[in-house]
Amino acid sequence: MDRIVSVTWRLRRAGRIETGIYAWRKYSLAFEAALADVRSYEETTIPFALENLFPPETTISNEAEHSAARKRLYESSNLVNSDLPALGRTFVGDANAFATLHRYESGLERSLFKALHELQRLQAFRHGKDVQLPVAVDLHGDSGGLTPES
Repeated sequence: MDRIVSVTWRLRRAGRIETGIYAWRKYSLAFEAALADVRSYEETTIPFALENLFPPETTISNEAEHSAARKRLYESSNLVNSDLPALGRTFVGDANAFATLHRYESGLERSLFKALHELQRLQAFRHGKDVQLPVAVDLHGDSGGLTPES
């Protein structure tokens, strides 16, 4: 029974990870767009020959629009760094994040169904029903085909 609860919890977490991946990608795009918008109102100049002595100077072309763009940048920064997208971001390091997540879910589902089957078998046995042992199948071909192993 503990195995069923554990696998069910992991399957829920896998669904949350998938949602987090989508949220991270969505909010990352919004953050990048907001950052580009903020930079569109900024012009940075570096005094020639003095670039190593003085920091660059930034001038703002439209103070009101720049301020509104910075507000959108701040809001999108909060979204992209919130819990759900952060969960997705940790999983996205892999280029095949969705394929990896799908394999993880598939393995969990197999484990869940195996544990449920075993629970049903034990419950039937407890009620005095004749319960057959599960049949193992040789999938490697070592015994000349798909035959039950002894």
